[in-house]
Amino acid sequence: MTVVQDYILTFISAYGYIIIFLTMFLGLIGLPIPDEVIMMFAGYLISKGKLVFIFTVVIAFLGSFIGMSFSYLIGQLFGLPLIEKYGHRFFLTMDKYKKVQNWFHKFGKFAIMIGYFFPGLRHVTAYSAGVSKWSYRSFSLYALPGALVWVATFILLGFLFEDQWQQLYDEFHHWSWLVLTVLLISGGSIWWLYRRRRLIRRKSEKET
Repeated sequence: MTVVQDYILTFISAYGYIIIFLTMFLGLIGLPIPDEVIMMFAGYLISKGKLVFIFTVVIAFLGSFIGMSFSYLIGQLFGLPLIEKYGHRFFLTMDKYKKVQNWFHKFGKFAIMIGYFFPGLRHVTAYSAGVSKWSYRSFSLYALPGALVWVATFILLGFLFEDQWQQLYDEFHHWSWLVLTVLLISGGSIWWLYRRRRLIRRKSEKET
């Protein structure tokens, strides 16, 4: 665990919900904050009776969704010029953005929902939705459930694994991109089969 993480966890232990909200918000706008570590540690504190489960989930959910909404708004208002000029300060290079943007155009809705679970990806999907001029309603439709599932999952894991939460996080961090690759391949295959089935159906309808 890094010195920064130690400081953050110490502040959470001392000040609770307000630090959870602030760190989740800042993490979702692109600052290098260990979101999963924070949530699993919060779950650990719940298991020790220092926090309340429902309050913790709600606070973490609000912080993450508001952070994503802020990123979406920045992308919609300022678009690519802002990323080109200042993106590197938030570890968002144009090369990284272009790679994610290409993928986002194909799997945007899917990306918003599952992107929370993958560091680096979640920091770009909201910007991409804003730059792509999604309506806020469409963005929220996928960002809201994604945020809720994400925070509830990691807080619950920290609560259930108690003193072993750090080991569990290390395993997740090690395997997360492999899981993402499997999900992408599976999602792409399902989408391709779905499109192919629709084309075949349309063709048969025209022939009849």
